[in-house]
Amino acid sequence: MAKTFNAEDYIEDATGALIPRAKVHEIDLRRDRLVKELVENARAHSGILTEFKKDCMDALDDFRAESAKEIKHKTKTFNTPNYQMDSFDGRYRVKITTAEFFTFDERLSIAKELIDKAVKAESKGASLNLVAIVNKALSIDKTR
Repeated sequence: MAKTFNAEDYIEDATGALIPRAKVHEIDLRRDRLVKELVENARAHSGILTEFKKDCMDALDDFRAESAKEIKHKTKTFNTPNYQMDSFDGRYRVKITTAEFFTFDERLSIAKELIDKAVKAESKGASLNLVAIVNKALSIDKTR
C-alpha cells in the first residue's frame, strides 16, 4: 500500500526543496521557529512603526525649519539627508541616515566591457598577479 504524503512531516528549505523534518537538526528547527515568530511580530508592529517614523520625521523637519528660520536661512527643503540631533546633556541622540540604493541596468555591463578592454590593453607586460587582482576587483558577476 502506498504511503500518503503528510506535509507536516516536511520542512521547506531555502531552495524550495522539501526536507523530512526528522532529518533536520533540532537547533535548526528552533532557529526557524524563532525567526518566523520575530518576522510575524515585526509585521504586526509594522504599521505602528511606520506611523511613528513619519511622526518623528515630521517633527524633525519642523524643528529644522524653525532652526533655519531663526538663523534667517530660507529653505523649504534640506539637502542633507543624513544628520543628527543631540539632547543638551548629550545622553540621547537622534540620528537620521538615508541609505542610497543603486539600480544597475544594461549600461553597467557595457561599462564593464569597456573597462575590461582598457585593462587588457594597459596590462600588456604587467605581472599576472596584478592582472588577476585588477580583474577580481572589477568583477561584477560574482558575489564576494
